This record gives sequence, C-alpha cells and structure tokens, in this order.
Amino acid sequence: MSSSSSNHQTFLFAGSAKEPVLVSACFLGIPCRWHGRRAKRRDELLDKLKEKYVIVPICPEQLGGMPTPRTSETLPANKTGADVLDNGLRLLAPETGEDVTNFHIYGGEYSLEIAQLIGQIFIFTAANTRLKLLNLLVPSEPT
Repeated sequence: MSSSSSNHQTFLFAGSAKEPVLVSACFLGIPCRWHGRRAKRRDELLDKLKEKYVIVPICPEQLGGMPTPRTSETLPANKTGADVLDNGLRLLAPETGEDVTNFHIYGGEYSLEIAQLIGQIFIFTAANTRLKLLNLLVPSEPT
C-alpha cells in the first residue's frame, strides 16, 4: 500500500468465511525448529482450529534471517521482550557467543507485519523467543 493510498486497509483474506490465524510452523510439524527436527503435531487442536480458521504457517526465526538448524538461545529467566527492545538486553547464542538479537527482533517485526497484512492478531506458537520480544504471546487477545 503506497503512502498516497487511502487509509482503508485491505486484508489478504477479506471476504473469507473463516478468519486467518497465524500458527508457528513448528507447531504444525514443519521441521523448522532450532535443531531442525519436527515437533509433535497437535492434530486434535489443529483440527479444531481448522474448523474456524484458515491456518497460516509462519516461522519467525526464519523470517528474521536465521537458518535451520540454528543456535538455541532463549530469554533469560525473569526477562521479557521489553528488556531487549527497551533496555538493551542482548541475546547471545550459547553455542557460539554470537549476538543474535537482531535476528529475533526482525523475526518478531516481520511476524507482526504478516499478522497485520492478513488482518489477524492471534498467534499460536510454542514458547518462542522471537514473538516474546514483541509480547505476542500464546494466544494473544484481540485489541
């Protein structure tokens, strides 16, 4: 959408009988987890979601530029995304010591951009550092 266009937003799934919902691709059994292996699919939950929603797979880590497999960093205990975004907390890969903070920030930002593009703010995911950076928790509440 260009800056000269109207303020009217058109969403990707506008007019669909079902609302879209972003779901972490690893939650769907796609082998995009940090170690490259598949997570256990939650078929019963997914079947219930599919009754009401169009499922849109997303991998914030890959969107942020990280490969699969990748390093296994997590937020330190008692720390939140606000500590990273507002207070300068850096995320370091335990395997290499590399600062991977920006990959996580970009992954969260791009995930939010996709959520806005499809007109949805729900995100179902495992405990996901990238989404926690933007406080997009499981599942988030509509605003």
